[in-house]
Amino acid sequence: MVISMCVSQWMSPAETVSPDIPFRRALAQMKQRAVHCLAVLDQGRLVGILTLGDIRHATPSDEVTRQIWTVNRTWEKVTVARIMSHVVITVDPRADVFHAVEIMLEHGISRLPVVDREGRLLGIFTSEDVYRLLAESRETNLDLDVLTAV
Repeated sequence: MVISMCVSQWMSPAETVSPDIPFRRALAQMKQRAVHCLAVLDQGRLVGILTLGDIRHATPSDEVTRQIWTVNRTWEKVTVARIMSHVVITVDPRADVFHAVEIMLEHGISRLPVVDREGRLLGIFTSEDVYRLLAESRETNLDLDVLTAV
């Protein structure tokens, strides 16, 4: 059995969000969909990525008082655009999965949006997709070295 080593064959559907919604709504979406990131689209264009790490690192500014009601009211106003990662590293759908993994390792990321030549979001390649590839290759007794030589 031959397993395709092209990113487009292994990527997952990408969950998306608008940059202008409150981040708490985006977090609720992440929990509901059981995903660790959301691709941020503005008028259909990928403008950022929101990860659980972005949310963890977002904190109220020093001017905010410690009173819990003030913090909660302030957090309700924080949008996805304010805390998302604006620099998004992407991969071409025709790329080899090993190349995608190298990119992920080089940049210390576990999710890689897949975009076409026009910059349209097609999906997302994740560490879970890599695990699925490895599991399926083991199930079929596939030698991954053979595929890279083809």
